Amino acid sequence: VILRYRLEREILEGKLSTSELPGAWAQGLKSLLQPPVGYFPTYLLGAMMAAQLDHYLRHDEAFRAAHAPSCLSPEEAEEGDVVDALVRRGEFSPLKAWLKEKVHDKGSEPKSMDDLLLEEFGEPLNATYFLEYLTKKYSDIYQLRT
Repeated sequence: VILRYRLEREILEGKLSTSELPGAWAQGLKSLLQPPVGYFPTYLLGAMMAAQLDHYLRHDEAFRAAHAPSCLSPEEAEEGDVVDALVRRGEFSPLKAWLKEKVHDKGSEPKSMDDLLLEEFGEPLNATYFLEYLTKKYSDIYQLRT
C-alpha cells in the first residue's frame, strides 16, 4: 500500500512515467523488503548479552556479600535477590560499578563480545540465559507453568 501510494503520487506529480513504473515498482519493493543491516541482529545480541550479564551479576558472590541489604535473609541473597532489592530501592550505583569493572573498563581491548565474555566470565555469548529470561518473564505474565 505504501509503495503504491508513493508511485501513484510520483506519476501524478510528473516525476515518474508509466513506462518507468515496472522498474520503480521492483526497486521500491527491494528497498522496502530489505531492512537496514544491523538493527535487529545487534538489538538481539545486546538483549542476549544483557541477560547473560544479569545472570553473572546475580551469581557474583563478592557482589552479593558487599551489597546484601540487611532486610534479606542469607537464602534470599544467595538467590540473587540482592539485585532486585537494590533496583527496588533505586540504588543503581553498585550495579553501574559492577558493569564498569567487568565490562566498560575493558574498552576496546577485547576483539569481540565473545572475547570479553570469555575473558571475564569464562564462556562466550550463550543463548541459554536469554531463553531463561524470556521463559521466566512470559511465564510470570501469562501465569504459565514451565
